[in-house]
Amino acid sequence: MWLMHFRAGMFFYLLRMLDFGFEHIKELYKDDSDFANVYNVCETLDFEKFYILDGYLFKESRLCVP
Repeated sequence: MWLMHFRAGMFFYLLRMLDFGFEHIKELYKDDSDFANVYNVCETLDFEKFYILDGYLFKESRLCVP
């Protein structure tokens, strides 16, 4: 029984860490050498196959990670 609680605790800990990591991505776009120009354009309109959704940059259905 304790092992199940340990696993659940670790699972939620990892989810919190992942959430923090993904939130940090939003801050990196504007200074990134690969994505800065595209991100700035997409703040006002979609550009080619790029778009911003909830602050994240996507190309088609793929998340762009700086």
